[in-house]
Amino acid sequence: MKPKTIKYLGLGMMLGLGLATAAKADIEYVWVPAAGNTYATSGLLTESGGTLTSFTFFEAATTTFDLADFGTAPSGVVLSDGDFQINPHDEAEDPSSPYYTLTFIPNGTGPSTQEQDVSDNGQQYGDWVVVPEPTTVISGMLLLLPFGASALRVVRRNRAV
Repeated sequence: MKPKTIKYLGLGMMLGLGLATAAKADIEYVWVPAAGNTYATSGLLTESGGTLTSFTFFEAATTTFDLADFGTAPSGVVLSDGDFQINPHDEAEDPSSPYYTLTFIPNGTGPSTQEQDVSDNGQQYGDWVVVPEPTTVISGMLLLLPFGASALRVVRRNRAV
């Protein structure tokens, strides 16, 4: 097979895969905590049009909050950098303890440069960062195929000389 054929085959596969994917209505975000938080925190949320469709937040490996822990349906906004921010004053209460209440505060009200502050017994800071879809990762890898083929060709030429 000619080198150009391999190059165009990779490009064709990448374009075909990119055009074949359907747009997803739900977007997933993962909680990336800031360094120096009081507790170890992690979380995952899914939103569609600014409304949370699923939500899980773990704090100190002992307290778990989910979508049912909110009094009213929480919502938020997608920021210019693609990160998500839960609207202020949306609160989630732990049913096992009324003293554990997560209050979401936007960036700029606390001492952190992070985009989301979570207030409970102590301030927790972090960002809700978008999780790339698998098709995006596959398309990115396919984009690297022509560069890999080119590198192999250069190595072969250098060995022959």
